[in-house]
Amino acid sequence: MPQWHRWRTQTTDTYAQYPPTPGTVNVCGGPPVPSVASTTPTNGATNVPVATTVGVTFNEPVTVTANWFDLTCTTGGTITTTHSATPATSYTITPSVALDYGDDCVGTVFAAEVSNSNSLTMTADVTFTFSTAPLTADVTFVYNDLEGVVAMSETVWLAGAFNGWTPVQMNDAGAGVYTYTVVGLIPSTSYEYKYIVDDGSPQWDWLNTNNRSISVVGTATQQDYRHVVPAGPI
Repeated sequence: MPQWHRWRTQTTDTYAQYPPTPGTVNVCGGPPVPSVASTTPTNGATNVPVATTVGVTFNEPVTVTANWFDLTCTTGGTITTTHSATPATSYTITPSVALDYGDDCVGTVFAAEVSNSNSLTMTADVTFTFSTAPLTADVTFVYNDLEGVVAMSETVWLAGAFNGWTPVQMNDAGAGVYTYTVVGLIPSTSYEYKYIVDDGSPQWDWLNTNNRSISVVGTATQQDYRHVVPAGPI
């Protein structure tokens, strides 16, 4: 009688290791550290009013020490400031005095003096620069005669509050473009003005029934057209 043998086969599970993903760093997450999200003025800003405040916005609510911020200017030196926060992500720094005209300033947020609810501080100091508006500004007014209102024999004049409304002849740059630079204007001051066409007799044809208005920020160029009455900073 034949004999039968029972064989038991053992099955072993096989585990395969996934290959690494090139260029990917696998790290464990942790609580975020505070950082500066934005500043006012922005880094590199120009023609900043001398009576400005400074703003620093963080990525999360933070607590700061008394020495967390420094404002130093080339002419004004180190500026004493006070600060307030509403909410705790947005801090407003108020200089104790107006900044100097035409000054270059550097704001510095010191990393070790800013912490979040986990007592974590910023990883590095943050600096930003800005310059204040000059004491006086030169504005070049440009009238563009796109509609051909000004005849070849005529000239364009500029009159405004900055020259006692005494018309001054503009320079004919050709192709219907007339320019004139008014020097010594005061930043943060608004001026009204008009363009006038002269046909050789007393001035006529005021180019717009309403006065135009500009608010001078700093040295700039003002582009104007017959049916455009610009308003606001230039």
